[in-house]
Amino acid sequence: MNGRRREFVAEACGSFVLVFIGVGAVAMAVAPDHPLGLGAVAACWGLGVALGILVAAPASEAHLNPAVTLAMAAIRRSDFPLGRIVLYLGSQLLGGLAAAAVLAVFTSGFVPSVEWLIEHPSTELTLWQFGLAEAVGTGLLMLVILKVSGRNSAVPAGLAPVVIGATVAAVIMVIGPMTAAALNPMRDLAPRLIATILHEGTAFSGEHGAWWIYLLAPTAGALLGALVHELGLGEERTAKTENREQKTGTEAV
Repeated sequence: MNGRRREFVAEACGSFVLVFIGVGAVAMAVAPDHPLGLGAVAACWGLGVALGILVAAPASEAHLNPAVTLAMAAIRRSDFPLGRIVLYLGSQLLGGLAAAAVLAVFTSGFVPSVEWLIEHPSTELTLWQFGLAEAVGTGLLMLVILKVSGRNSAVPAGLAPVVIGATVAAVIMVIGPMTAAALNPMRDLAPRLIATILHEGTAFSGEHGAWWIYLLAPTAGALLGALVHELGLGEERTAKTENREQKTGTEAV
């Protein structure tokens, strides 16, 4: 199997794991007699992210998130030609669609409807509050991803998925009650498309008409997080590491 095909399969499988566990927890949160609280749902999302990364890496870079892919492409242009970007985005969506479809099939009858496939923000939020929360949450996630995945990270490589998953869980605890905390355009779009295919009302208009914010705000937030890292945090960390290496003659941990 060539490298690009391995990347496609890995991103698709990792995205399947992420959506299956995370969105599956959302389904159980609305299941009669089996409700999960916010903490349990957030923990499942964190585990889903961590396990998805472990499944996808090292065959792919384990983005599992179009916002992360686009942000990485913006700061590492030579590594992400257009064809590779399309491959990552397509595989992520395919994995998410498959997971949402499987969940919809085997929860049928156990969960009354598939409304849980469709995210929507609190009606008490304005559009700009909604977008700002998603952008800030995703920006924070992107910063953590870049800090723990860098060559000079203080976090051992084996623990990076756990730290990233914990970050997702923490952000969900903060903004989940307000926006449902997508932080990932694929995580919203894939289940929404499956809900539309199943003719469960409308997933793109009416009370769900602000769906586009789940696509744009996380992407903008990830780009901003990557920019902040490149302009400040990343360079500062590198400078400190180089200074320490000069003094000790050893590679920084």
